[in-house]
Amino acid sequence: MSAPILKAPATSVSSEPQVPADPQGIQNPQCPNGLSAYGGLYQAGTQLVIFTQPDAYVQVRLNSQLPLRNVLANGSNGLVIQEDGDYEIFYNLLISTSDAVNVGFGVRRDGIILPTTRGSQRLAVESTTTTSYDGRLLASSIAALPAGSVLDLVVSVLGTLPPNLDAAISGYANATLTVKKL
Repeated sequence: MSAPILKAPATSVSSEPQVPADPQGIQNPQCPNGLSAYGGLYQAGTQLVIFTQPDAYVQVRLNSQLPLRNVLANGSNGLVIQEDGDYEIFYNLLISTSDAVNVGFGVRRDGIILPTTRGSQRLAVESTTTTSYDGRLLASSIAALPAGSVLDLVVSVLGTLPPNLDAAISGYANATLTVKKL
């Protein structure tokens, strides 16, 4: 009597690589578990901004970290990119001044403004007090960033700097800088 022959169960073979889906069901073969790099900073309180000359950028202080992955906080004001790639850069800023001024704003990479993040706005009178002028400045852009890039958020008064100008940036969600590798 001969021993029975055992057969392995049939399996299907797919030529497509199997990539796990993220929690929303989206598959990304380069990063199967979500974004490979992201991070952000925000200001956890109101800060006074001192402008000493027109058209000169002043760095916005961002003293608190959001979650970071392959992005480092550089002191309390900047983000250091750890992986080469295309990044979405987003910032949000609420500034109040004692005079109606034009403000410029943007994100610098290694001390130089990224042109696609640059903007300007004339501040409008604050409707409840009519003694201050406010502007919410926000933008989103995509830029190719090499590893080691340092990003920071800046603001300036454009044109004429009024004497004795008071300026403040509100904190928390009113002063943020974030990046996400795409």
